[in-house]
Amino acid sequence: MRRTTKSIAFGGVLSGLAVILMFLTGIFPFAEYALPAMAGALLIIMVIEYGYRYALLCYLAVAVLSLLVGPNKEAAVLFAGFFGYYPILKGALERIKKRQIEWVLKIAVFNAAVVLSYLVVVYLFGMTEVLEDFGMFGQWSMVAFLLAGNVVFALYDVVLTRLIGMYFQYFKPKFLKKLKLH
Repeated sequence: MRRTTKSIAFGGVLSGLAVILMFLTGIFPFAEYALPAMAGALLIIMVIEYGYRYALLCYLAVAVLSLLVGPNKEAAVLFAGFFGYYPILKGALERIKKRQIEWVLKIAVFNAAVVLSYLVVVYLFGMTEVLEDFGMFGQWSMVAFLLAGNVVFALYDVVLTRLIGMYFQYFKPKFLKKLKLH
């Protein structure tokens, strides 16, 4: 019972921080990619401390709140469509023994998520101005955007790995040890 109470409270705090980051997309619209990525990275802590189930509950809470009341719908779709669940999925993908298969799956998940997220933004939310951002080069700029996105995704994955290492080496022993989460 005590572990459940702590996990709910801790999940509420992490979800609250993630929602605040998502609301900051209304103040800093130029950060509509970075802030959802940061909000999702917070969920790694929930995976480490309490497991996938609680992390998924936090993801769902943040995704729903962001989509319903968040100021930037494109950022909310990016969180719900990729940045929110990928940090949770990352651990499961990294259990695959062969690195090549792991990376093929990671890149496939990323590309499917990006395409589906933009389809949702354009056709469900009717934000056709997103397509206008690609300019006169049309589909070729979309392809270039996706290729550049793959490079940035690979960097994002490496950064998440480094953040997880920093969490275990620095943050958890120095700060969370005092909270006695378990």
